[in-house]
Amino acid sequence: MRRVRAILIALLAALAALAVASPVLAQWPTTCVDLNDIVEAHLGNDNNVAIYQRVFGDQAEQACQNDHREDVQGVFAWAFEESGSSAEMDRPDLAWPTDCVELNDIVEAHLGNDSNVRIYQRAFGDRAEPACRNDHREDVREVFAWAFAGLGPTATARWVSLGAGSEHTCGVRTDGSVACWGSNRQGQSTPPTGPFQTVGAGDFHSCGLRTDGSIACWGHDGEGQATPPTGEFASLSVGDYHNCGVRTDGTVACWGEGNSGQTDAPAGTYQSVSAGNNYTCGVHNDGRVSCWGWRGTGRTDAPAGSFTAVDAGSNHTCGERINGTIRCWGWNEHGQLQPPPIPLHSVSVGGNHSCGLQQSGAVDCWGWNAYGQAAPPAGAFLSVSAGVIHTCGIRIDRSLSCWGANISGESTPPGAIPASNAESAKTSSIASDWRAVSAGVRHTCGVRSDGAIACWGSNDAALFGRTGQAEPPAGTFATVSAGGEHSCGIRSDGTVACWGRDDKGQSSPPTGTFKSLDSGWQHACGVRTDQTVDCWGSNSHPLGAYRGQATPPAGAFHSVSAGGIHTCGVRADGSVQCWGQDTLGQATAPGGAFGSVSAGAHHSCGVLTDGSLRCWGSNGRGQATPPAGEFRSVSAGDFHTCGLRIDNAVICWGRNTTGESDAPAGGFLSMSAGSLHTCGVRDDHTLVCWGRGAGLGEATPPT
Repeated sequence: MRRVRAILIALLAALAALAVASPVLAQWPTTCVDLNDIVEAHLGNDNNVAIYQRVFGDQAEQACQNDHREDVQGVFAWAFEESGSSAEMDRPDLAWPTDCVELNDIVEAHLGNDSNVRIYQRAFGDRAEPACRNDHREDVREVFAWAFAGLGPTATARWVSLGAGSEHTCGVRTDGSVACWGSNRQGQSTPPTGPFQTVGAGDFHSCGLRTDGSIACWGHDGEGQATPPTGEFASLSVGDYHNCGVRTDGTVACWGEGNSGQTDAPAGTYQSVSAGNNYTCGVHNDGRVSCWGWRGTGRTDAPAGSFTAVDAGSNHTCGERINGTIRCWGWNEHGQLQPPPIPLHSVSVGGNHSCGLQQSGAVDCWGWNAYGQAAPPAGAFLSVSAGVIHTCGIRIDRSLSCWGANISGESTPPGAIPASNAESAKTSSIASDWRAVSAGVRHTCGVRSDGAIACWGSNDAALFGRTGQAEPPAGTFATVSAGGEHSCGIRSDGTVACWGRDDKGQSSPPTGTFKSLDSGWQHACGVRTDQTVDCWGSNSHPLGAYRGQATPPAGAFHSVSAGGIHTCGVRADGSVQCWGQDTLGQATAPGGAFGSVSAGAHHSCGVLTDGSLRCWGSNGRGQATPPAGEFRSVSAGDFHTCGLRIDNAVICWGRNTTGESDAPAGGFLSMSAGSLHTCGVRDDHTLVCWGRGAGLGEATPPT
């Protein structure tokens, strides 16, 4: 295949010398399927674009060539590799088209419409060329810019591969070069030179498969994720902190973080492999799917049956069956296990959402949509890549479109063609548009869609000569957590900022980058990017006795929650471990596999991987007696608890002194239980609070 490519490149170079205008080589079709797609786009038959790829998969090229009669193969010998007679390329009427009328003639010949060949010349004479150009709609002219003598955006980059990560994105241009955009704090957006086939983006690193089959990685290498093995690979998948590839002999090799077994691939040969968040899945040659690594949230519980592809995300997995239907498994916090009941292909699994392509090339997405990451633009696409909270796709003209969060510029590719889509709607600065909310003891904080934080309620920490807990700093934040008389947030660069009372050190966070955090009464804890937990602030009871709530155990954690005088976290294997005060059993976690945990004042609750709830600790007001049913998330307050059901409704139980357990009807994206109030972000991104609280305005959000 490399020899054929070399011949083809030489042939295209020779044709370029004959062109009247200077064509953009990156836009020229080089195979039968490429030719078919450009012809169908030229004719406006969007449903037929990529039809061979969808129907025949790996056999698309051969099927395309078999479908075209011998005389057409002769005309298009350059696109049929070694098929047809290369000598016919010397005939003047078979030269590469350089203007609109020549393009029209070769398209009509390709379709066998001999009566339409030279129709513009016959009908319009000397005006044939402008008439042909006027007949073609603007988007088609962009695809065929090289044939329109410089008309249209010929300088616009075209892309062949795409990988959306956490806060950065990388793509391979048609000339084999890689470009990355978005966050670059670990060098993940500074790719090496050299021709690449594919590229993938993780949390803070990226990897690409070179044209010679070798792999190159760049960015953070703390767990060895940017140090790939040698050898020749057929495919590559980049996870959060580890990567896997299928070698040319069909075996799988993985590297990077492996503390949950995610790099220990079972023996055997594979069609494909996908690296997710602390786990990996692969499709065997017989169609079976195997998953290995962290089993939390059921993400590795692959169903029986035969699959053609599988993709591993943060907390859930999706596979494509032979009939085109999609089956997903794992965590269903935001409906990510409920794909549309239609055939899809090229499915990509992100943080808590997934996207796939219809037969028409239209993109369908499902799951969490807080940032617009599951609201794709219209149009036909060749591929799609779902990141953590953003998504990007390659359109049929090989331009890029991205939608969703744009915190670090991850949804603004170089040379992007502006589009009216969900990205611009969901990331706009609208007063009533919120990403997240956190209810503290007597104050509340929320993150707006532009990343700015707003807080309201008690601000009495200002009485101690410091910035109050309701006076957040300026800047762009990914998340926020309101505690007792302090608040903390993670900035877009992963560093932590805290404000409010600091007499116990609760507003003096450590340096470094974090994935998540949670604020308790007088302490806070966060999960670092290496998955270890760090805590700061009080390590004692308010009366002085040591309790150890700010002394976390060693090991890897998925998430952490700081309560009153105790802390709980979900380990990489899905088990929950708690530390700190345990006088009421709040730090004695039950067994089982959990997807998340929430530590309250004197009790704790968690969501098991099957969606059911389990609570432990103080139950004097019924706060540790959860209802039955399947839940996406849970939030433990002082003496009440609230949960988000899979239908997006919120239900609360426990104390209801000021109405803090009277959840309103409607759909929610998230919610947070405080001391005497609760707040939630509705599915339209507006914010609502209930319960009177302490009467300090903590339940009255800004407009």
